[in-house]
Amino acid sequence: VKFQFDSALAVWLSGNYVKFQGFEVEGVAQNITYKEAIANWWIGDRYYNGSGIVSTGHHVEIADNIVHDTPASGISARDGDFITIKNNIVYNCDWWTIAGSKGIGVTDAKSSDGSTTAQNIKIESNLIFNVESRIISRVWKKGKAHLTIDEGEGVLVQINNADYRGRYLIKNNFLLFTGKGIVVNQTNKADLVHNTL
Repeated sequence: VKFQFDSALAVWLSGNYVKFQGFEVEGVAQNITYKEAIANWWIGDRYYNGSGIVSTGHHVEIADNIVHDTPASGISARDGDFITIKNNIVYNCDWWTIAGSKGIGVTDAKSSDGSTTAQNIKIESNLIFNVESRIISRVWKKGKAHLTIDEGEGVLVQINNADYRGRYLIKNNFLLFTGKGIVVNQTNKADLVHNTL
């Protein structure tokens, strides 16, 4: 089954205990030109900023999917834990978004059970390639716009919630031609094991 989309996102998993497996998600990045993306810089139209799969819950597994040509993130999870993202192929992402984005990412993790030692968030055995920003991002919460292309992570884990004490495992991922490789930003307890960049 293929999901094709041209708006803010293709698939939104907004519940707990969800498994999303074996789909293809395709965006419109190939249809957008640099000139069009720059003309949209101040406007922020969703067409230029769409993400493939977004999860906002706990106990979520995203596995064996192909996600590609998304103007923004390929696979993104936030506001949860016990998240597994594995065996996906993610490519041609993050080209045109003004938000700054990634191929696969987990941000703003929140504990669902108070666990302090388990590896609650796992990003494993994914193939990620051709993920890069092609325009300057304008993320206002940074305080200013840097006039350089400074986004385009292959894998990003970022900003633990203050009470989050679980661990991250980023293992056996293969990244090619990404703007940035693996970024661990404002995040504690992350184990990076056997990744190839």
